[in-house]
Amino acid sequence: MLNSQKPLSSILDQGISDVPKSSLFSQEVDKKRSGFKLLKDALETRELIPSQDNHRREILLANAVAFAEIGDVKSAFKIVKSIEDQFDQLDFLISLAVISDNKYFLDIAQKRLKKSPGDFFTVCQYTTIGRLQAKIGDSASSEASFSKAIELAEKFTPGFQFSDMSFETIAKDLAKIGDIESAKNIANRINQDFYREIALKSISEAQALNGDYDSALQTFDDRDMVLSIKAIKQAKNGEIESAFQTLNSIKDDPKKTEVLSAIVKTQLKIGKYDAALETVKCISYNENFDLIGVFIENSVKIDTIISVIKVQAIADAEKAKEAIELMDLNGNKAKGLIAMAKVQMEQGYIADGRHTFQAAQDMIDTISNKVEKMPVLCFLAQTKAELGIYEESRKIFQTAIKVANSFRHNETTKIASLFAIANAQIEAGKNLCMKGKSEISIIDGSSDFRSRIRTRIRNMIRSGIGVIK
Repeated sequence: MLNSQKPLSSILDQGISDVPKSSLFSQEVDKKRSGFKLLKDALETRELIPSQDNHRREILLANAVAFAEIGDVKSAFKIVKSIEDQFDQLDFLISLAVISDNKYFLDIAQKRLKKSPGDFFTVCQYTTIGRLQAKIGDSASSEASFSKAIELAEKFTPGFQFSDMSFETIAKDLAKIGDIESAKNIANRINQDFYREIALKSISEAQALNGDYDSALQTFDDRDMVLSIKAIKQAKNGEIESAFQTLNSIKDDPKKTEVLSAIVKTQLKIGKYDAALETVKCISYNENFDLIGVFIENSVKIDTIISVIKVQAIADAEKAKEAIELMDLNGNKAKGLIAMAKVQMEQGYIADGRHTFQAAQDMIDTISNKVEKMPVLCFLAQTKAELGIYEESRKIFQTAIKVANSFRHNETTKIASLFAIANAQIEAGKNLCMKGKSEISIIDGSSDFRSRIRTRIRNMIRSGIGVIK
């Protein structure tokens, strides 16, 4: 049960009021207050989704994680406590601990886990906690958590589904923390081929990520997976030619795309902009619907092109525009223009940024397909919010909600649209809070205070803060 006893948006009211209403630099304070408001808006968007739909749960978790990431543990925990079902609360606490890497939630989750029923989901919770404990260096506690998970798994009838699913989960998580031998031993206890192969593939992936490619292929013969991991590692290490050579042996197109994306990012880092643009052209479009059939997206290619645009937005605007033309749909081209405008604004090229934003808006206005238009509106609203243009951002979010509500005869598309809007509100809210928090901390520092004030004023004038309406 994820229904709260009072409106969830009221949880944030105290958080908003806690932000000081006046400060030496109100721009930074306004960012944090606007961020809190966007997080509250996301909870209100959530209320438009039917009460039994799982997307409501995902929005609630994302909101709580956002608060944990900005350091507002109090608000995150209030969201968790608003959940009536104790087992759902525990699931949230563990997810928060893993995603936000916050030991506070881990400690609470460990205490509550002792009261769990000992079913398959409890096994999953113990292995997740064990993985996190290993990550923070608490190997003794990690070993104890995995031992408890194995103890529970052994209580299921051998060969039955919950037994094999439990051992598969344990093997995968042991592999993730680098305990390959233990993972293999657990995988050998799985009776059904289907679950054993899933476990062995995860172990093979872990070996490949550690650079042990031959052993990875011996564990599970997925050549494309192992080679793609090898090529991506080569690209990240700056071994561009070697990455291309390895790429030539990969047959799977999605794997090729991942490798090419990694190569582009390295080429951008080392200043080979023309080469990066040529590499982007090698990435093929593969139009895939997501799991619920909404929003045609070639996310890897689009994200890679946007990374080129961001680098070239100031250095070479024509190259940035050339990259935008590689996009397939007007919606994606508009996203490229929005990304370019954001960089221009952040670097103080206010007039150029406004001009590029207008070009993006003009392109959005030509899109008649509402499914194509929806993610672009979310991206535009999120971007403007992160630039501090909060009221305009909020209006765009409201427009997106109207578009979502217009899918009256397609409930799946409507829910997916509202889910996308809420996620964009959360991401923008989190980023604004973090930006405001970091800038306030700089202002409040006592070291060389007058110098900090003068520097901040110069930066405000240079970037045009106070001019954007």
